[in-house]
Amino acid sequence: MAAPAPSRTDAPGPQAGPRRSAAELLAERSGELLRRLREGVGPAEARLHGDMLGVVIAAAERGRADLLPSALAALLDEARARGLGPADLSRVLLRWEALAAVVPAGARRWVAAVPPAARPALDAPTAEPEPPLSAAAATWLHAALTGQEELAVLLARGAGDDVPTVVERLLRPALEAAGRARLADAVEHRLVALAMQVLAATEEPAEPPERPRGFALVGGAPGDPHALGAWSLATRLEADGWEVAWLGADPAPGDLIFTVEQTRPDLLALSLTLASGLPRVAGLLRALRERPAGAEARVLVGGPLLERRPELGALLPADACPRDAAEALRLAREAAP
Repeated sequence: MAAPAPSRTDAPGPQAGPRRSAAELLAERSGELLRRLREGVGPAEARLHGDMLGVVIAAAERGRADLLPSALAALLDEARARGLGPADLSRVLLRWEALAAVVPAGARRWVAAVPPAARPALDAPTAEPEPPLSAAAATWLHAALTGQEELAVLLARGAGDDVPTVVERLLRPALEAAGRARLADAVEHRLVALAMQVLAATEEPAEPPERPRGFALVGGAPGDPHALGAWSLATRLEADGWEVAWLGADPAPGDLIFTVEQTRPDLLALSLTLASGLPRVAGLLRALRERPAGAEARVLVGGPLLERRPELGALLPADACPRDAAEALRLAREAAP
């Protein structure tokens, strides 16, 4: 006997696809969300909106809404350093309050959490003034800004006997002061490039070890031109018997992934200075973990941002986020084959 024809209620309905996470929903709609956030605003506010959305997606990816206040406070600090004032930042948060109404329901709570998470940082009192530069750091900064490269090298050689000492006593304070002075990006990048040249001229060439502890790739984070801390770590690793390849400051993500796949390092160490770099580094590390060579390497991410706000390391799929070069060296030894 023929089977009865299925009734309307028996007919299969559309099959629901896999449920997408909040991070996936936000990433899929990021173009539309940014158009709404950036409509009619200037370049500095537009950049901040993009940085904030990236941080929200990174927090949603890790399920860490509790880290939004710290991450957003760091972004607002960076925006202030670029010249945005209280009225500009208040306008940014108003855009985010309006955005919650058009976000998919599965991601709405993450967008709605932004204004209350950021408001305490917006209302916080002005930070304590930074301590004055030492005479040596101030002299080096003046030499660098006026193009006296030979004098800059001589001053660095007189500041200490090794690269870590020169970085901490001279270069880092000078570059941080330059950042607070809101110099043009091109000028600040030129200062960083000169500082790296100074370190190269200061460093004593290391003899390659007969039996290296392991092979390490070391450099700055993509999008971040500040790599002095990474250079300092590279010199410590070489002195500790590692074979080290220098990635440079601001390596292109694709080039970095290619280098990891080709060299298969035991250790990958990156330095992160800016909170705006968190989403880019998180995405890079996720892409690396999907590849055998990236999964095998021990990944350390440190730098000035994580020294100031160590809790933000939880937003990164790294093996560890050391607070200083000494801790990074100890963790590196654990990664030695």
